[in-house]
Amino acid sequence: KAVVSTQSTGAARGIGIQFDPTSGGPIDPEKLLAASKRGQPIMVFFNLRPAYCPNEKKAAMVLRQLAAALLNGNIKVQSYPVGECRAIFHLQDGQNAWRAKDYLLTRKEVASVTIDQREWLNETEPEEERTEEEDLSIETNRSEL
Repeated sequence: KAVVSTQSTGAARGIGIQFDPTSGGPIDPEKLLAASKRGQPIMVFFNLRPAYCPNEKKAAMVLRQLAAALLNGNIKVQSYPVGECRAIFHLQDGQNAWRAKDYLLTRKEVASVTIDQREWLNETEPEEERTEEEDLSIETNRSEL
């Protein structure tokens, strides 16, 4: 078997990728790309759906919730709002960027995620937007149970 060795830009730190294209199985390009970013900082850009960022305060709240959820999954991020409905998560270990992307795309608040100029759209249907009065009535009904 011929083993092909590809070194990433982190070669000086001893980070590299080894894969065998003759192993018989298909090569997953996302796993290969994630492995090539191991140990390197990376930025994950994402857009929120307009219904979840009507103002700066609500967008900041959603951003904090997403960052906290990722931290609970052992993915440390630094968050930076870029625009009204756009933000960046900075990750120290680029290998985790694809785990973060997979999680973000499961959230109804997220419209799309971009890593290394490749964009993934969120295919899940967002819930209907409720008003604050409806939210209060739901909470009141729950407390009565």
